[in-house]
Amino acid sequence: MFDEDESKGLLRRSLLWRRGCDTPSLTRINFPDGHATVPSWSWMAYTGGINYLDLDFGGLDWEDLQSHWSRTEDREGNNALTAKAREYDRNAANEFESSLIFDAGEGLEPDKGMCVVLGAQKGWMPPEDKRHYLLLIVPTTKSDRNGSRVFERIGVGYLPGKCIASETSVVSIH
Repeated sequence: MFDEDESKGLLRRSLLWRRGCDTPSLTRINFPDGHATVPSWSWMAYTGGINYLDLDFGGLDWEDLQSHWSRTEDREGNNALTAKAREYDRNAANEFESSLIFDAGEGLEPDKGMCVVLGAQKGWMPPEDKRHYLLLIVPTTKSDRNGSRVFERIGVGYLPGKCIASETSVVSIH
């Protein structure tokens, strides 16, 4: 439903939620031991209001992303997203070219970090000028069942392509 054929953008679009305009900070819910946990990429893992980024339907080219809804993924108990992460440098953008919204609120905004490009603006402009919509992530101290480092979501936003590295590494986002 979220990750098949022409609807490829539905999953990516649903990941582009942000803390609400009137919500200064989101708080992660601590679930009791023995209960299922909600992944950091889901708004259901937090208390506080949310909004979605305002995107033009049909206006983005969506990037590859594997989820537990993908036919190629192991679905048993795995709620991770598998994606290509890249480094970003917010300082490479002009004043009005970027918007990064961090779940924890203002004052905790790194200028550099890791992101997953979910989609890029369509059109004939050079890739470095196109707006790229991002899931912002950080590594955790945990490892997945394959021994790879686990990442978690810390926010969303957009940057022009010139701010995003071309080198990628495959990550697991829980």
